[in-house]
Amino acid sequence: EDFDRWFMETTPKAFLSTIQAVQAGRVEKQAQSVSQKEIIRCFPRQPEDSRIDWRCSAVEIERLIRASTRPLSGAFCSYRDFRSGNSFVLRIWKAKATLPNCRILAIPGQIMSDPDTGSVSIVCGDGTLELLEYSFDSSVNGEATQVLRKSVRNRLV
Repeated sequence: EDFDRWFMETTPKAFLSTIQAVQAGRVEKQAQSVSQKEIIRCFPRQPEDSRIDWRCSAVEIERLIRASTRPLSGAFCSYRDFRSGNSFVLRIWKAKATLPNCRILAIPGQIMSDPDTGSVSIVCGDGTLELLEYSFDSSVNGEATQVLRKSVRNRLV
């Protein structure tokens, strides 16, 4: 939200400043390098590139989530309900890397719920990730939150 406001305020000013610099002749043209060492190859992303590996650090996963959020299809993992045996896709749109405030014994992907705040976090290879915006298939946070809070025995894969 803060980023959106900053972007909406800053972009028009930066664009206008650039146009004025071009018009005033203050912009120097630079030929694009043809050196193979300087060329950056960019390959299209595939949906599978946004699959979360919970063994990674919380910071790495947070970055993957930011890189995969809307308008893309979101960072995702699988959730298997051990009671029903059903599997769902959990899409995470926004999260925050955190350090747990206590020592924990868990496996990456383990779901943690804080009864005081109602927040849901996932154990990562290093730290935890607090989920801020997420959904199961077509459901949104309210229903998904209830499912995850009751799922501390489950793990995300």
